Amino acid sequence: ISARRTSLQATFTWLMTFSSIGLFRRLLTRENKILRYILDSSYWLYLIHLPLVILAQWWVRNLQYPAFLKFTAITIVISTFLLLAYEYGVRYTVIGRLLNGPRTRTTRLS
Repeated sequence: ISARRTSLQATFTWLMTFSSIGLFRRLLTRENKILRYILDSSYWLYLIHLPLVILAQWWVRNLQYPAFLKFTAITIVISTFLLLAYEYGVRYTVIGRLLNGPRTRTTRLS
């Protein structure tokens, strides 16, 4: 019975993966600039977030607030900080080039 359960779990996982890909291909037919920005910054956030989250958890460990509130606050504060750091210190620098390849600034014509 264990082998059957494992094969059903694997099948479910593959079906959900391909279903999600199909769903997003159907729903996201146009380029979304906000989503593109988040995707471009995601590798930076992934690489840098862990020490900051650990430090933030250490800072709030003794606060008498519900865990969900502390989790939400840490997520918002760290994400905001890292997105700002990405925009002003990573995106158009050598670090950004290493993470995402060359990128040029777009200028708006008046």
